[in-house]
Amino acid sequence: MKMGGKQDVVSFGPPVVLLGGFPLSMETDEFADMVADAAPQAWQRGLVVHRVTANGLDLTVGELLNHTAAAAVKPRSDSSQRANKNGLLGGDVAVWDVPVLFFSGIENDDIRSISKLIIAELFEETGQRAAMAKAVPPAIHKLAGQMFEEIRRDHTEAMAKLTELDSSRRG
Repeated sequence: MKMGGKQDVVSFGPPVVLLGGFPLSMETDEFADMVADAAPQAWQRGLVVHRVTANGLDLTVGELLNHTAAAAVKPRSDSSQRANKNGLLGGDVAVWDVPVLFFSGIENDDIRSISKLIIAELFEETGQRAAMAKAVPPAIHKLAGQMFEEIRRDHTEAMAKLTELDSSRRG
């Protein structure tokens, strides 16, 4: 489903930004600060930043989002209160070949602002290109692990097509 397309929803789910497979060298608080800078109004309304753990991948997307939002420390003024370093659900935090930035409960303009900042920082620090997606009703009952794998696969295929297009233009 294309963001801003006919089937898109303005905002769906609890206000959460999930970091799937992001490098451990980048602290969760660093991402929370970027989110607070990029979308201050959403941040003030209680947006939560959370790293996906192995245990979270066994839940449905809806369970993961709801558990993350409910278990998060409720907001104070500093970012560390809404950035969970250790994983609310326990389990190891894995680094993936394609990190995924997953949004829930925030509007497209904020998604664009946040993703622009985080994706640029990730690329600058690691050379990795992150995928991004947002919560939509059809995905809410999928297993989180399946959903993240689909996002990663779609991103890899899209990047391969872009590389192929770029090569054909040069040649």
